[in-house]
Amino acid sequence: MITIMQKQQYQHIQELISLLFNNDVEYGDRDDIARFLAESDDPLAEEALIKVASDSSTNPDLAETCGESLGEIWSRRSSFDPNNFYKLKGMPLLLALGVVETRKPQWKEYTEMVRNKF
Repeated sequence: MITIMQKQQYQHIQELISLLFNNDVEYGDRDDIARFLAESDDPLAEEALIKVASDSSTNPDLAETCGESLGEIWSRRSSFDPNNFYKLKGMPLLLALGVVETRKPQWKEYTEMVRNKF
C-alpha cells in the first residue's frame, strides 16, 4: 500500500521532471532540478535524466549535469549494469563513469569495459 508520504514524493518527482523537460524554464533552474533528481532512486527520475542527457538538442551543460546525476544514482546500486551507460554518449557518459569510478572503485573493471566500447 502506498503511503501519503510516498504519493506526495511521487507527485513532487513528476513535477520536477516536467520542469526538467520544459525548455521555457531557465537553464539554471533545470540544472538545479537535474542535481536534485540525483538524490532520487525513483525510476522516473532516472529515465528523465537519461532522456535529457541523450537528447542532442539539450544544452550541453545541462546534459553533463544529467550525466553526473545518473552517476550518483547508479553508484548507489549494489550491482553494475552496463546497459545503463550505453544509453549515454559523449561527456554525459564520461561524467557518469567518472562519478561511479570515484564512488565505487571496485567497479573499475566494469567501467573500463564501457569506456572501451565508447
